[in-house]
Amino acid sequence: MIYYFSGTGNSRWAARQIAARLHDTAQDISKLRQLPDLTHESQIGLVFPIYAWGAPEPVLSFVKKLPKTQTFTFAVCTCGEEAGYAMKKLSDLYPFRNSYSLVMPNNYIIGADVDDAQTIRKRFKMHVKPFKPSPTRLLSIRPFTVYRKASMPDSNPVL
Repeated sequence: MIYYFSGTGNSRWAARQIAARLHDTAQDISKLRQLPDLTHESQIGLVFPIYAWGAPEPVLSFVKKLPKTQTFTFAVCTCGEEAGYAMKKLSDLYPFRNSYSLVMPNNYIIGADVDDAQTIRKRFKMHVKPFKPSPTRLLSIRPFTVYRKASMPDSNPVL
């Protein structure tokens, strides 16, 4: 199961892309009425936006209550530019075995100007359009690692 929280739709889109590649389902955590039963899950993913270099409160609350399991876990954050230490801090609350960031158009309207049209097109072309998450990459163990296109460890620059 791929759980997600999305304020503007970027993380929902990424969660659905990941779920499709893993032949899984994406579930919005804001619509959950009770904690999920993770007994039969083959993997547990969490996708969320970065809010001021951290995970949003609904995500923090969700992972604090989420049952720990031996199932493979990973997290993907969407961000305008930088994830900061969001993944490291989140992994202190829940044992994620892999983590990534996905650069999206900046829509953080409170603390900064949003991207102009030219920057949005450039980011879409460089990061969003080629986003085809690899099940092998997502489900490999790489704790506390946040990758961006410019720093991927091999020739495949996207998940």
